[in-house]
Amino acid sequence: MTGDETIVRLQKQVGRLQAVTVAMGLGLAAVLVSGAARDPIKDEIKARRIALVDSRGVERVVMGEDTGRRHGRSAAVWIYDETGAERGGMGTFENGQASIALDAPAGVGAPMPDRLGLVVSSTGAAAIQLNNNDTGVPVRLVTDAEGGGGVELIEFDHAERKARIRRLTYGDDTRREVSLGE
Repeated sequence: MTGDETIVRLQKQVGRLQAVTVAMGLGLAAVLVSGAARDPIKDEIKARRIALVDSRGVERVVMGEDTGRRHGRSAAVWIYDETGAERGGMGTFENGQASIALDAPAGVGAPMPDRLGLVVSSTGAAAIQLNNNDTGVPVRLVTDAEGGGGVELIEFDHAERKARIRRLTYGDDTRREVSLGE
């Protein structure tokens, strides 16, 4: 697959993610408006946690504070499937990061469920990352705080505990290796 084909495919996936995010927001707004229609209008509602449940009582959307599960405390929204398994979420974190993630169904692939991530760091750098079922990252779109960026193709060598990263930009094709740590 060429770099252009990869970019087109990633752009389509981002479009679908944006549509899901808009639909979630509209759904939440509809729930809040329908409740407001039956009750007196409130100028403000304060809560530490809000959970939307389906007709069976299964929590499907939760808004609240994450007290350190990932990148420090965060304000977050989590989305759950019909079984109550987390399928994604979005949040803003103490470290300055904001992210949206979509997860694989429970039991599919590696225990860490993240499969698609959109991240903006505290420096303004951004990435769209696709994870495979082994939670390897074969491809990502990246930008950096200095205005650079490109498409990164990543190959993992677990035996040698390293990853080879190839970054394609309009005018360049660079390669580097990084250690996977201990």
